[in-house]
Amino acid sequence: MSPTPGELLMEARTLLDEDDPATRGRWGRIATHLTRQALEANLRAYWGERYAGLAAANFRTQFICLGTLHPDRALVRRVAWAWEALSDAGHARGALPGRADLEDWIATVEEFGAARPAAKPT
Repeated sequence: MSPTPGELLMEARTLLDEDDPATRGRWGRIATHLTRQALEANLRAYWGERYAGLAAANFRTQFICLGTLHPDRALVRRVAWAWEALSDAGHARGALPGRADLEDWIATVEEFGAARPAAKPT
């Protein structure tokens, strides 16, 4: 069974809060990947509850549609920005994110996961 978005974010927060020799020097990249996985899982759940066909679209397309269909445009902009930043930071060429950035991205993903507007009418 796959971890839930909440479990992924909890693990990301743990990496921010604990000094573990096993993750020293890598905790930022690991937390980045966990946070992005949680965001993408929340996005799949959002589409699965409303417009299941969009869950198979690439993420850029999903964010374009989300900007049109989600009632909280400001949250959508923050989520899209977080996804772009997490994507860039997750690559070896990307700059390692700082703790403040990761905390902000985690909070944004948590807010998006908690914002569950009503499913589309049938």
